[in-house]
Amino acid sequence: MIEQLEAELAALRAREDSLTNRHAAAETALSGAKATLQRHHLDAHLDADEKARAKLETAIAACVLTCDGYSDALAEVQTMIAAAEQKLARERAIVERKAASENLMRDLDAVERALPDYLAAGKRFTDALERVHFHYESGAMALFIGNTATQVEVAAGFALVELRGMVDAIRDGVAPIPAAKPEVPRL
Repeated sequence: MIEQLEAELAALRAREDSLTNRHAAAETALSGAKATLQRHHLDAHLDADEKARAKLETAIAACVLTCDGYSDALAEVQTMIAAAEQKLARERAIVERKAASENLMRDLDAVERALPDYLAAGKRFTDALERVHFHYESGAMALFIGNTATQVEVAAGFALVELRGMVDAIRDGVAPIPAAKPEVPRL
């Protein structure tokens, strides 16, 4: 669909260029015809050259008609270009939103796969630290890791549900596409 819209837009822009060139040529011809009539008014015998004057006026009228025709066609093509650009922008946004929602879904799947491993590793580490219960720092670390694991498990439950809802909202255009993670320069 995007390729088709891009081709249509390219054709419309080519038509616009052609019409612009033809309109400019018609305006040049109109200016020339007006200048010729003006010279006629200044140089020719005004009562004797009615046929010549009428012919010059007819040429001017034809040039005006041609200019107006190109001008109207150019305005219509520009309207069509604007509509095609909007349609193309909508299609690109749909593709971008779909890709962003699919990326978020893959990321959430990875988080859900990693969470049990993280919690199990924390539990194993806490159990190992509790074996040296007589050491104050080891006991404090075990308590900290246990509390943190519980908080992470609860927070992940809420966050994952909310983020899963965002997948559809991003795809449907209700929620914005998440910004890319800023790169931190390495020193």
